[in-house]
Amino acid sequence: MKRQLRPDEWLIRGFALVASVGVALGARAAERDARLGDWRELLEAPLQMTQIVPDDPFADDAESCPPGSWCEPFRIPNAPLFSDARTTLGGVEEADRYACDLDVDASGPEVVYELELEVPTLLRASVDSPEFVDVDLQLLTGLGEGGCRSRGDARLQTVLSPGHYWLVVDTYVDRTGEVLAGAYRLDVRQTPLPDGRCTMTPRRQAMYWPACADGFDCRDQRPDDRDIHLRMPAFGPVAREAHLATTADFAWPMAPTEGLTQHYRSTERASGYAMPRKEPWAPSPVGGPYARGSTGALVPPIAETWYANMFWKDKPLPGERMILYNPLNGRAVVAAGGYETGPRAHESLGGASEEVHHALGTRHLDEVVMGFAADQSLPYGPIDCDD
Repeated sequence: MKRQLRPDEWLIRGFALVASVGVALGARAAERDARLGDWRELLEAPLQMTQIVPDDPFADDAESCPPGSWCEPFRIPNAPLFSDARTTLGGVEEADRYACDLDVDASGPEVVYELELEVPTLLRASVDSPEFVDVDLQLLTGLGEGGCRSRGDARLQTVLSPGHYWLVVDTYVDRTGEVLAGAYRLDVRQTPLPDGRCTMTPRRQAMYWPACADGFDCRDQRPDDRDIHLRMPAFGPVAREAHLATTADFAWPMAPTEGLTQHYRSTERASGYAMPRKEPWAPSPVGGPYARGSTGALVPPIAETWYANMFWKDKPLPGERMILYNPLNGRAVVAAGGYETGPRAHESLGGASEEVHHALGTRHLDEVVMGFAADQSLPYGPIDCDD
């Protein structure tokens, strides 16, 4: 038989029940505040990122900011060489395609880096990975797929103005749907460009190229045509070109070496630059006289000594000053553009006379920076950029 509680016992048990309910409610409130605190952190991160980049398509979907993500990229310091070895396995999967090449499926995981440039800089980036891994490089001027500036399957090299950039190592997905993620090594080289007398002006140069070779910054096309436009200044292999006939030569040559000795003497006398000249006359693309160039006219001896060419479609006026710069030794030459067009191979950035190569300390197809001089009154020939 159950014993009935006295009135004082009921009172004691009532106080205990109220106290236990109060403790439980307090614990639940603390737990709720903790959860809200976690949510506040998650909500604040995309809000901060949105303030920086209003058009960022990843801000609304971001749930966390792990290292190497769009909202927490790895920092590339301003140093001559930066190297980093990681894997895209387990990386964020926010970007599927990039405006540089919408046909490339980059829906695999990616790792994001950022860098801040204070001066015009030659940026060279390369990525190396095992045979079963396929990762590509994308250079962005803003967060998101639409901010793509340049891309490369294994490397990219471009001249950048001061500003904020992102470099993304993204995983390629093949036609069967296989995600080729894995280990990689990223190398980034930064070389500040000369300023002062050697300052080069930005330009988009229309080219006759059938395609943009891997690594060149030329995937940005104008909306009104299909031409490939190369961003200049640019960096790439430069061919050693043959000689053009000048106003000091007696007649148009009809053979590869006819009158070359006299030509060598006249160009050395005009330029004051002595060296062992060996290149023949430029061949004629349609038969007839050699060394005519793309203008069909005789070239001033000083301009022919220091001429440079590209496979340009809207070529510059004959004699327009260009700067060719060797980042390995700091040598530079003021060259004459517009007298010749070529080489045809789109893997070559351009070409230059053997005198230009000699002054730069380069050989055939060595990589050089080419751009148009800001100061069009500079004399042709070697120039001291620090003077």
